[in-house]
Amino acid sequence: MKPFLVKTCIVLIPLSLFAALIVIDLAPSGERTASYEAGEISAFLERPLPDERVGELLQDTYYSLIGDPVYMAMHTPQTTFDSAELQVSFRPNDIAQIELGPLVDIFSGAANLQPLYQSYIEDLDWSAVEEGGVTLFQREKTYHSIASFLEQPPHYDQIATYYYDLDTPYLLDDYRPLNGMRQIYTSLRGYHKVVTYLDNETVTLNLAMMDMNRTTGPDDMRIQIWNAADELAWEGQFDDDGNESENQISDARDVELVIETAGWPEGVYHIEFVATSDIFIREIETSLRYFTFVNQLYIGDDVGYLIDGRGSSFSTNARNIVVETFHAEADDVIQFGSDLISIPSTHEKVYASLDQDGLIRGVVDVGGIKIVGDGKFAFTEDAFFDPDPHAIGPLSDLDGLGIDYVLTSYQKATIDGDWMQNTVTFPLAGLEDEEGDIRLIFSLPFVELQNSGMDLKDIQVTFLREPMRWIDWPRRLLKYLPGV
Repeated sequence: MKPFLVKTCIVLIPLSLFAALIVIDLAPSGERTASYEAGEISAFLERPLPDERVGELLQDTYYSLIGDPVYMAMHTPQTTFDSAELQVSFRPNDIAQIELGPLVDIFSGAANLQPLYQSYIEDLDWSAVEEGGVTLFQREKTYHSIASFLEQPPHYDQIATYYYDLDTPYLLDDYRPLNGMRQIYTSLRGYHKVVTYLDNETVTLNLAMMDMNRTTGPDDMRIQIWNAADELAWEGQFDDDGNESENQISDARDVELVIETAGWPEGVYHIEFVATSDIFIREIETSLRYFTFVNQLYIGDDVGYLIDGRGSSFSTNARNIVVETFHAEADDVIQFGSDLISIPSTHEKVYASLDQDGLIRGVVDVGGIKIVGDGKFAFTEDAFFDPDPHAIGPLSDLDGLGIDYVLTSYQKATIDGDWMQNTVTFPLAGLEDEEGDIRLIFSLPFVELQNSGMDLKDIQVTFLREPMRWIDWPRRLLKYLPGV
């Protein structure tokens, strides 16, 4: 009898363990949880990187994130899940704004960032109305509901938003098409986003492009036009030149686009040039009246195109900027109105705040310079167009801007002893890279100007999908059978 029981246990114990592991992997409840604690090894989250933006492990408890951005690799379970919920324990210290989310486009560096902490909103003591996860803050209470605010909103100059898009369409009473062509004789490198305005007109967009083949890999480009409802109105695809090497043998091509917008709603549109850093747009000719770049200009060098590099000038309403040069011939001093910004070396970010009024004129003598700011940029003042309410950022001054109303979907962090906690949620589809990982990004914009860092203690991850039904079990179990 005893030998039989022993043999039975020898068989059943491994089978039971195997069955338990299968149940854990299948997650029939629709949830799979995991955790990461600073300094510990996790099956689903790697430690934050790069090292130069992450301080040493302190008190065996937390890392201090001191640069922007900071990355973490997230591994996903074998079972497919729809979304991930991350609960983060952190201390913001003197950091004004912290955001977290997955990288969604390697070309543009775009991420699906979600708000983790925003000091201005945390500390705002204005009258507040909350409806459906959206909060309206009012300096002086004028509206009794968000619906009444949206029906009769104040002037856009009085409104600031944070993670909220106004549903009220922005329309210009006196808009007229350009009825001509404007030219931009400046090299633009890689991804750019443009805001413009359309009203039943034919759009001409001519580009002189070059694939410079300075890095390995294909260099496709997409041009996308999005309407005010974030719906794709038009898309064009332009394939690689067939040279995927880094031999620096360039290929030039002209793109001539004529886009009929009859039937499109009048209003604000965004144009995205989605491309790798090997793609240079050398010249642009367009019929658009407004052609304003959103948040960044990457003015490319003219090496391999012109014998002598070109200078550029532009107008911006940004007040906080980050400047970085990527070419040895790039300027070491850039002018922004009355301010001169010195750049000591290539690949070194320089942060500056501009205390000036109105549009500021920027001047660079040669390309190879990337400028990122909390505003917009245009190469001529008559092409400048900013239809957006002020977006709250880490260095915003609501009083100085004359802001009386704030709309946000941000949910304030909770307090847990010496730490704060907040949660972000995002869909998982299409995020995995070639190795099956997801790249998480902690964004701490302008952290260098704030002389501080964020302390990261732990992250609790919950992978989510619909709970399994009994009829789902046979199909899900098949994947564990050899050869199936």
